[in-house]
Amino acid sequence: MESETDQPGEFRVGNLNSGGVMNGNRTVLALVLMAAIAGLVCMAGSYAAAEEKKGLKPGVQPLERQPAATSAVVPRQLPDLIVERCWQAKGCRFVCRFKNIGTGRIPDDQHGKAQAHISAGLENPALRNPVPLKRIDPAGSLKPPGGSVDYDTGCIAKAAATGLVWIDTNHKIAELNETNNGANPRLTNCPW
Repeated sequence: MESETDQPGEFRVGNLNSGGVMNGNRTVLALVLMAAIAGLVCMAGSYAAAEEKKGLKPGVQPLERQPAATSAVVPRQLPDLIVERCWQAKGCRFVCRFKNIGTGRIPDDQHGKAQAHISAGLENPALRNPVPLKRIDPAGSLKPPGGSVDYDTGCIAKAAATGLVWIDTNHKIAELNETNNGANPRLTNCPW
């Protein structure tokens, strides 16, 4: 038996719950949810019946054959340029050895576009400008993995100084490690 209450949207229905009050909106929502669940159960039953007709157990999907891998993953083979060492040769000339410690060859087009910055302190400002790699390595000795070249910078340290040597400063050569291209050698005033 229904009766109106002081609260809008509520009605009394016999002894439905301890208070005898149920929200009408909740009732509608509960009925909609039960109808949706019943529909899903019916669909699942018809899906299982269709799988049984195909000879499958309900819920089991057939495996698809995947083609076997035909090639292994090969790591990229790239060069990796470093300043191996710098020293002062006869006559206090500043010389540096550059080396390709990478696993790959430097491509010709990248070798031709790369450059280095070399400085032997404040008294050698001309070498702060970039030096083309093809001038440092005209024969292409750095191109193969393990290749190296010694470069006489022409700088003469007139006093103790900290040098700056950085190869591939314009990042034209794709390398394994782009952060190991430089060195700051300590130059002394030559005794000879």
